Amino acid sequence: GVGHEVSVKMVGHLHKEPYPGLETYYSINNINGKFINVSAKFSNTYIKEEVGFNVEKEFLTPSTKWGGRIKGNRLTRANQIVDSDPVKLEETPLNLLLLDAWAGRSFQINPGKFSNSQITFAGRIAHQYFYERPEPDIRNNQYFSNRTFYLAGITWSQRRYIRDQLIYSYGITEDIPEGFKNEIVAGYDANEFGNRLYTHIYLSNGNLLPGHPGYLFLSAAAGGYFNKLTLEQGLARMDVNYISRLFKLKNKRCRFFGRLDYMLGIRRFDVENLLLRDSGHIRGFSSSLPEGKQRLSLNLETVFFQQREIYKFYIALFLFADVGIIGSNKEFIFNEHYYSGLGIGIRLHNESLVLKTIQLRLAFYPYHPENMNFAAFVLEERTKHNFYKFQPSEPEPLRFQ
Repeated sequence: GVGHEVSVKMVGHLHKEPYPGLETYYSINNINGKFINVSAKFSNTYIKEEVGFNVEKEFLTPSTKWGGRIKGNRLTRANQIVDSDPVKLEETPLNLLLLDAWAGRSFQINPGKFSNSQITFAGRIAHQYFYERPEPDIRNNQYFSNRTFYLAGITWSQRRYIRDQLIYSYGITEDIPEGFKNEIVAGYDANEFGNRLYTHIYLSNGNLLPGHPGYLFLSAAAGGYFNKLTLEQGLARMDVNYISRLFKLKNKRCRFFGRLDYMLGIRRFDVENLLLRDSGHIRGFSSSLPEGKQRLSLNLETVFFQQREIYKFYIALFLFADVGIIGSNKEFIFNEHYYSGLGIGIRLHNESLVLKTIQLRLAFYPYHPENMNFAAFVLEERTKHNFYKFQPSEPEPLRFQ
């Protein structure tokens, strides 16, 4: 879209200062029709105090030649380096400066043809400096380190779109991406605790299956840092996503969703651990007690779309079953600890409301930690799930989360 956006949010806590907190955000989108976005933000809440800016242009279409971003953030009283960082501190607040810039150039192969693909070259410099942090120790010193990270990447990608309905939205035509994204990234970590090399490879593909029984997305990645030829903070990952075609069960339109995710950490720092509550590995799983350096999760869901709307609300019923296995990276994954979640729910969708989709979910957890209940009922907003875009982006290290 084009235009200006202003957001103001009040955030409060009964026992932590500042009791009434404020988050503000201002952005200008698609400046002069060049798809350049500029934004600034300020927050002062019990969670953190932050000032930041961002100027970016994405590779929105296959014909986009240039992309890049410049951003800066100054954080105080923060419990994690960035919002998406998997490591959160319980006590020592972080006080740090983040500066980040990247740029890339894309070249089309066979432009104008159905098989058109792109080769993208990109480079990035990311700098972080801590004014306050936990005391460095032997196992975790480099995680909260002052560093400048130099990265370069080559991406081969292809994307095209097909249209369908009743996948993640209700009654709205959705664009389903087909194609692939394969990348190689290499970098140099100029680190106060010792310089390291970095590299990873990432492969992904998403297409309709022959005969159109469904949509299948596959991805795999492996990489890590090398300190004097010794691998550090390595990981391997595999992801499988399946969406069935829309089929009828009596008079109901139905769709089946399946996801399999596996991640293995290799010589990760002690503070780096995988959880089951992140990214919906087990829906509604709130405990952070099960943790480890290796995780396997399976998510199954069947959605029954109702044909009639009630007072402009589209209604869908769903059943789900989730299984998660987590534990040490020194054991075979199927010998580790098992957890699961089973449930039923209903989703109410109305495009005219600010909260477009409201979800009511009843879940049961047969194998649950001691700090969780056997059953849980949740009323929440369901944010729209987005397809993987196969879009070239900045070179960045693989995330262990």
